[in-house]
This record gives sequence, structure tokens and C-alpha cells, in this order.
Amino acid sequence: MHKFNRHEYVLTLPDMVKALFQKISYLDFDSILVNGKVPSSAGKEFSQYIPEEISKEIKFQILNRLTDPERGFVVVRNFVPKNSTVKEKIFYASIICSFIGRQFKVIESTKLWNPLGVNLEKKSHESEGVGYNCVHIDVPNTTKIPEITCLFCDTPDFNKGGKTIVSNILKLLSLLSPDDIDICKSKVFYEGKHFGLINVGEEYMPFPIIESEYGKLYFRFSGIMIEVLHIYRKLII
Repeated sequence: MHKFNRHEYVLTLPDMVKALFQKISYLDFDSILVNGKVPSSAGKEFSQYIPEEISKEIKFQILNRLTDPERGFVVVRNFVPKNSTVKEKIFYASIICSFIGRQFKVIESTKLWNPLGVNLEKKSHESEGVGYNCVHIDVPNTTKIPEITCLFCDTPDFNKGGKTIVSNILKLLSLLSPDDIDICKSKVFYEGKHFGLINVGEEYMPFPIIESEYGKLYFRFSGIMIEVLHIYRKLII
């Protein structure tokens, strides 16, 4: 068994993973999408380059962090070989994703990996906005929110970054009062617009923040809700 650095939420892959990835012929994932989804068979061709023991260990280490109630997220590092092009970097990121699930895009007009733009005219909580952005879930106004959302960071922040808030949802839930929980379970919340989306079901508005189905808890939340929570309180109480 190969040693993986297990420091809280960070998963630093051993150098040999980069060496294995470099042997794999480049594949344009966008060229094989079917209805915006990567075919389930796509990952099988990587097996001839990556031993099953390695792929299973990577999958375990990632899912172990994602399903940990104390975390729920993971930062994967050290998987991109040096001198890789942007296309190759995205390709390697897609290989990592193929270990843990089936990839799909949610915006029909974009590629599988949608570049995040910068628009100084946008508010910080809006797409392409810059500045403080509360923790949120993408496409909360749909019936089938993605179980995992992936973000590939290529260029370091020249301002050396800022504070990032990642919330432990279950812990936050335990801190809410019964009245607040009732509000969060009420279908009174609106967020964004529903158009040009794919693979995330139908429009779901108004929606609840907390919803249970088949023994699972689902959370739909956007940072702007903090600013307007007092409005929702008046709607319920």
C-alpha cells in the first residue's frame, strides 16, 4: 500500500501518481460527452496505466474526506506533471474525478470544465463576481443538485488569497433553534434563474434549505440568503 499524506482535508498524492498520469494519452473529454455526461466506460482505459491498487486507494482517500461529517470537502494536490498545458491539466483533473464518480456538466452551452471569469461589474455573490462570497451550493434551485462539485485551481492568487469559509453543515444544524429549523424546512426560498441547465432536473422554486428524502439530508443554500433571512422570517413567523 502506498503512503498518502492524510492531513485533515488535504490529500497530497505521491509523486509516482504524476509519473503514471504522464504515460496516459491525452483525451478530450468534451468530445465523448453523451447528453453532457462522460460515458461510464471512459475510466476503464486508464486501468492499463494505473494499477487498481492505486486507483482504489485514491478513491478511498477522497471519499473518506468527502463523507466525513467534520469536513465534507477535500483538496487534492500533486497530480499534475510539470510543463503540462492547460488542456492537459484539466485532463488530469478529469482522471481524478473519474475515480470517484461520473462527471457531467450543468450548463449546456459550456464545456465540461467551465472557466470562471472575472467581471468587476458583478456583485461578489454572483457568477464571475469578485470579493467575499459566502459558502454556497451551486444550482440550489433545481430538483437534482450535484452530489459533488469540483473546482480546479490553476493560477495562484497574486494577492495571496483570503479567508475561505467552509461550513460543517451538520454542526451548524445542531446550533439552530427549532424555529430556525422550521424556517429552513419551509419551501419559501428563491435564488437565481433556471435556464440553459442540463443534468440537474427541473426548476425547483420556491425550495427549502433543509430537505430529507429516503433517509438522506439535502441542503440548498446560497450566500445571499444571509442578507435576506429577515425577510423569510417574516414569511413564516
